[in-house]
Amino acid sequence: MKKFILSLVFALISAGTVQSQCQNLPCSTYVVAPITFTTFPTTGVSLSLSDDAMSGTIPLGFNFEFYCNSYSQADISSNGFLTFVLNTGLNGCCAGAPVQTPGSVENYIALFWNDLYPPGGGIMTYTTIGTSPNQKFILTYSMVPHCCSNGPPDNSGQMVLYETSNIIELYTSNVTNDGSACTQGIESANGTFGLATPGRNATFWTTTNTAYRFSNTILTTTLTPVIGSTISCSGSQQTFSVLPAIGASSYNWYLPGGWIGTSTTSAITTTINANGTISVSATFTCGNTPPTSLTFSVIPSPLVTIVSATPNLVCSGSPAIINGSGAATFTLEPGGNTNGPPFTVNPNVNTVYTLTGTDATGCNSVNNPTVMIYVNETPTVTVNSGAICLGESFNITPSGSTNYTVTGGFFQVTPTSAGVSNYSVAGTGTNGCTSNVAVSSVTVNPIPNVIAAATRTDICKGESTSITASGASSYSWSTGATTSTISVSPISTSVYTVTGAGTGNCLKSVVVNVKVSLCVGINENVEANKEFVMVYPNPSTGEFSLKTKAATTITIYDIQGKLIYNQKVNEGTHLINLSQYASGEYLLKAFQGDNQQNITLIKQ
Repeated sequence: MKKFILSLVFALISAGTVQSQCQNLPCSTYVVAPITFTTFPTTGVSLSLSDDAMSGTIPLGFNFEFYCNSYSQADISSNGFLTFVLNTGLNGCCAGAPVQTPGSVENYIALFWNDLYPPGGGIMTYTTIGTSPNQKFILTYSMVPHCCSNGPPDNSGQMVLYETSNIIELYTSNVTNDGSACTQGIESANGTFGLATPGRNATFWTTTNTAYRFSNTILTTTLTPVIGSTISCSGSQQTFSVLPAIGASSYNWYLPGGWIGTSTTSAITTTINANGTISVSATFTCGNTPPTSLTFSVIPSPLVTIVSATPNLVCSGSPAIINGSGAATFTLEPGGNTNGPPFTVNPNVNTVYTLTGTDATGCNSVNNPTVMIYVNETPTVTVNSGAICLGESFNITPSGSTNYTVTGGFFQVTPTSAGVSNYSVAGTGTNGCTSNVAVSSVTVNPIPNVIAAATRTDICKGESTSITASGASSYSWSTGATTSTISVSPISTSVYTVTGAGTGNCLKSVVVNVKVSLCVGINENVEANKEFVMVYPNPSTGEFSLKTKAATTITIYDIQGKLIYNQKVNEGTHLINLSQYASGEYLLKAFQGDNQQNITLIKQ
């Protein structure tokens, strides 16, 4: 019956082993190469093993060196391998594990580690032939089937171990793939080292009449010379190493006085501080190698000093000068400043500065002196800005300090022209540090040029007239209206006030008087108030259209009463152009026979 793979953990038992001699500390590594297939005698002691069984201790007949240790006994598994770990019961069920796998079967030589089944047939024998020091140990598997009883009898081969040379040869007459992994190779104690035949490491393979030899190379235990620089700057870090020695468990480094560093590997990184010799030896299971050494010379590091630091108390952001000597080039930290000495620094808080230097040989200083620059806080002043109308005052209100100065000397300002006026403000703290300059920007908006005029300023009771305002962006009338033009019908002489708003809601008010007469019993007055001409648009930027139904004499006077226009026009529409005259109010008088009509023109 096929067994499940065991996952036992075991302790190595050293009974039956002989520790390798310490003379010259022999340790070995292996190479594998194909050789010509042949056969050896199959006679000897027969092994009758059950499924997944171990033979128990059997003699090799000589001492066999395997991975730095010498063995005279072994234990044979029914599953196609030999192990130098005795009496553990680990039979390798039920397939070959990868070579160099700690925790599985270890310290073994596998001819074809697989799930074999000796009870199903075949022969297993071992023998030692020849005379010392050239004996051979031969382990033979012949026609051993795969598990279980119905498996084909097709696993045959021989394992040969050579005295003195410690060579291992594996001859495979026949192996077939039964669907489980098969391994051919070797592995050291604890699975530290291992080597498999190419293509036969815990995989599925079939072969006929092939052979491979595993040869060990005895390595010298004299360490290679120490690799590394022989001269460097004091205080620098250097790495030294030797080539790793196979089988070494650790390394012992010996440093000159004042050097700093530690390592148990084949390399070490140290801080160099004095002339001396660095040495290293390797530790094996049976002792240490003689040390190998390297003599090292140290270049003294430059001695850097800070000569001066003035002043050592500054206002934040103000400069201090640090000077130094003792090297060819310098670096000041923090900041990585290499533009000195002297160095100019502008600390905002108390700061410790460190000066390092490099001499002409490239060696860096190790003493690295420091100096503190103390800092008084510089006040940060902020100030308000705003907008006013021309003629108003603005109050400048700074904050962030205790004492202030302002452009012009007054914190209440009354700009005399429209536009933007800037006022600089600085503060001085109680520690004497002067702040940044803050700017108060005052936007001065102009007063709008508001103009208002009535179409007729003299009307009869019951008549209406229009009053139009210009020069602002919005309007507010004493009547409650908010349009630029209003129509009024007062029953008595009245005063109308309009307030215009411009940029920044700056205001200006003007008044318009409208005179109201009873106009009764006087026909001339009634006739005089008849409207026989019409002018539009009014207000205008300079061009007015005049419409009349009969011949009419037109005169226009400016605000001072000067006649600027006198023309007789016929029925129809006529253009009156006042573009060349200044903005303001003009009086137009129209005459038709005895009738007269007065109109106020507004040029914007």
